[in-house]
Amino acid sequence: MKIKSLFCNSVLITLFLLFTVSIETYSINYTISFTGSGASSTVESVVVQNLTKGTKVTVSSGNTLNLSDTPNAIEQITANDESICVYQNTTEGKSTMSFYVKQEGKTQINAYSIDGRKVITTSMNLIVGKNSFELYLPKGSYVLQVVGTGYSYKTKIISQTKTTCQPKIIYTANENNNPNTRQKSKSSVISMLYSPNDQLLYKGNSGNFSSLVADVPTGNKTVNFDFIDCKDGDGQYYTTVTIGSQIWMVENLKATKYNDGSTILNITTDDAWNNSSTGAYCNYNNDARYVSSYGRLYNWYAANDLKLAPNGWHVASDDDWRILQNYLIANGYNYDLSTTDNNIAKSLASNSFWQNYLDTNIPGFEAVPGYNQQSNNKSGFSANPNGSFDWGSFRWAGVESCWWTRSSSHVSSYLNYDNSSLTRGINTSWSHYGYAVRCVKDKSAEIVIDKDGHIYNTIKIGTQTWMAEDLKTSWYNDGTYINIVSSQDSWNKLTTGALCYYTNTSTSSFDYGSVALYNWYAVSSGKLAPKGWHIPSETEWNTLENYLITNAYNFDETTTGNKIAKSLAANIGWNNSTVYGAIGNDLSKNYKSQFNATANGCRDYSVNWTINNFKELGYSCYWWTSSSAGSSTAYARALYYSGSNLYHLSGAKSYSGFSVRCIKD
Repeated sequence: MKIKSLFCNSVLITLFLLFTVSIETYSINYTISFTGSGASSTVESVVVQNLTKGTKVTVSSGNTLNLSDTPNAIEQITANDESICVYQNTTEGKSTMSFYVKQEGKTQINAYSIDGRKVITTSMNLIVGKNSFELYLPKGSYVLQVVGTGYSYKTKIISQTKTTCQPKIIYTANENNNPNTRQKSKSSVISMLYSPNDQLLYKGNSGNFSSLVADVPTGNKTVNFDFIDCKDGDGQYYTTVTIGSQIWMVENLKATKYNDGSTILNITTDDAWNNSSTGAYCNYNNDARYVSSYGRLYNWYAANDLKLAPNGWHVASDDDWRILQNYLIANGYNYDLSTTDNNIAKSLASNSFWQNYLDTNIPGFEAVPGYNQQSNNKSGFSANPNGSFDWGSFRWAGVESCWWTRSSSHVSSYLNYDNSSLTRGINTSWSHYGYAVRCVKDKSAEIVIDKDGHIYNTIKIGTQTWMAEDLKTSWYNDGTYINIVSSQDSWNKLTTGALCYYTNTSTSSFDYGSVALYNWYAVSSGKLAPKGWHIPSETEWNTLENYLITNAYNFDETTTGNKIAKSLAANIGWNNSTVYGAIGNDLSKNYKSQFNATANGCRDYSVNWTINNFKELGYSCYWWTSSSAGSSTAYARALYYSGSNLYHLSGAKSYSGFSVRCIKD
């Protein structure tokens, strides 16, 4: 019997393929495509999480993501998909639908009415090849959608049956034909339910490389994954995420070897751990099964060994954690989207492994990682509760994340399942502890490390190479200790080198990185800067100033006049100002030169020796030069939150306490 004669007979169901009619049943219809750069330009797959809704889809290479706010996720299309075919069968009141399965696995078939209502759905495991189904639909217009592993097909149809029937989709056959002989298919579109302000997290994969990107889409866009090479001494690769100006590892370190290939000692007993004076690691509960989720636990000696991190990376310092915290707070990563106070724990915590927090009667319960875990990880930091090795016991897995920082004062950072903050502390019994380690990518090809373990990034400006941070060291470069003076009376009477911290608190000044304030005598010692570096002279500061002006670093991009303050200042930590062109007027326009000046304030003379005269934190920064201005003063530079200039001034040798910035020899 010929198909043509069948087509001419009376028809119970007539299906028309529509090529020009467009169906739109929702207000949001975003198309997200993906590209790669850096270590790889190819994106093999993308795992997309909707953290707000707790859903996940995978987008294969070459495919796109469609975001829709309709529950049925009907995509707006203007033509029939060439990879799905429908055939009429007028004798039995049914039709046959066939499509090619690219990869064995679960396939879902949906039929939607014109108003977006799901009429029928079925799901089953299919094998590769052409798969066929019998289709029964009542009279009306429909969209058919097929979603499988690595593919998605769709078409629009009209059923004109004159009889009442129940919707049915019945599997009939598979033809395992050669995919090279079938009709060429289009790129697939993977759908995801999306509402305005939903938080998405994309994980792009390309061979050994993977990268996370956090996003709140507001329209069509292309998401680029900057694939970064992050490989430890064992040859293990790590996923990375960019948060503000930093690139972090998304996982805790798992290395059993240093980056030079030498082995890190594995210690499994309490006595050996406490008595060790070299780098060592253990696995939680001495069980390797925890490593994939929690990483390994290291002692302080390993965490402060420059060889522990992958090449081009370093163990996160206390300053790195401070920068991360400040960025997240300032950019609305608190659980309530506020930009003050430290309530960023949920944005750092992963979506799983945390102990559930059930006491919803306590105010602020919604801010902790253990509550509603699917909404965690807004930043992509993906902190799992790795626990610790603590005085001979393995504790707190599922409850707490504990990380060493690279510092001589044994500082560590924490997240807890029932606490809304990122916290930090000093471990006075540090030799008894084993903590996880997170690493940060070096910002510059050259970094400098002082005797305290502080890590300084560097920046080349013109012909000069500057530290991109102010000095924090408590040691001269010959190994002698710099006297820390807290008393105002003693500070006023000094004739030798000394330092202090703002309000005499080196460990609580988290916002400004515990930058040290030095007196002139420390600067003039010739031993303050790390070896190979020195305190810049008045002339070297002038060279920096002139380069920035002539190369249009003024806030208005002119090349005359001193208006370079915004280009020197960091884009966080400065108080606001209404003065146009001032540092505090729109902080997002600061930092053009990447000099990264922070508002450290200063220490000044006090007539009343019982009162410590620290002032202007958040408002100003002062730097010593190495150039004396006379018997009692020395030249200095300053920035003010309400000004646009790099100011020239002098400080009193006997009592001024200023910051120090170093320049390479």
